[in-house]
Amino acid sequence: MALWAPLTILAVGAPVRWLENSLRAEGAIRAALGDDAELHQAEDVTTYMCTGVWILSFPILLTLAFRHSISTAGLVGTLLGAVASAGLFTLATIRWRGSRIAD
Repeated sequence: MALWAPLTILAVGAPVRWLENSLRAEGAIRAALGDDAELHQAEDVTTYMCTGVWILSFPILLTLAFRHSISTAGLVGTLLGAVASAGLFTLATIRWRGSRIAD
């Protein structure tokens, strides 16, 4: 869940960003996709839900790494998952905040 949540945030906003960039690359000065309130609402709701899931799952991942006896391979995998999760969540949050600031 700690990896699923940030990937979902990135995936929900990707089609709109991709279409906006494609239209601008073809010469459109302005595309109305970025102004669509329903698309932003879907992105916002998904981001809030996934943030809640991430806030719940990330400490559980760290608890697994440091409070339970797991093998060295399990510890390395868990820590790599935690680092990847934190990095992806940071990237997803920055991209989402950037799209909201541009409004």
